[in-house]
Amino acid sequence: MFAALVRADRRVKGGLYLRGLLLDGRRKSMQPMAGRLGVGHQQLQQFMTSSAWPVDTVRGLSARRAVAVVRPQVWVVDEISHESEFVWLEDIEQLDCVRQSLERLPTRKGKPAYCRDGRMVGYAVLGPAAKPSRACGTLRRRVLWLLPHDRDSRPDGDDAKGAPAEAVDPRTLEPRVKGCKTERSQGGPPSTALQEPGTTRPL
Repeated sequence: MFAALVRADRRVKGGLYLRGLLLDGRRKSMQPMAGRLGVGHQQLQQFMTSSAWPVDTVRGLSARRAVAVVRPQVWVVDEISHESEFVWLEDIEQLDCVRQSLERLPTRKGKPAYCRDGRMVGYAVLGPAAKPSRACGTLRRRVLWLLPHDRDSRPDGDDAKGAPAEAVDPRTLEPRVKGCKTERSQGGPPSTALQEPGTTRPL
């Protein structure tokens, strides 16, 4: 799967990361996976956040192998393919990571209701081509959110290093782009705004 990576050390780290995902264990963040593999978590973190490697090539190899094994009869269109824009309710320059989820909502646009703890920080708007479900009449839209114990509110809490599985760096999010984790979202250097004297994290 990682044959497209030129450097041997990246192929090794890619294999370690893949094994970590496949091993038993509920938590799939860097440190728990590294513990199960018996390696330092910095190796996995550098592979995911700092290595320059051809994502599309690796994804293509993975997809071809999966198709050969599964032999799919039906293809499902990506559920974020009809997004037209993101609406942010907070300045993402002050947020190192946000959680994202796909919610069933009655409309293509407008601020959705929020029923979790914590707060909503943004949401996706769908274009006119998005069709509601025939079964329930709703549409799937991305919602970006944070919980009360997340790093923005508790910088020294359990998520001071690492990030939940559904969390990504908000700067990597765009319409029709899933976003990804970065060194910053994993607890690396703080946001520029928080490096300024007297700046506090939002409540």
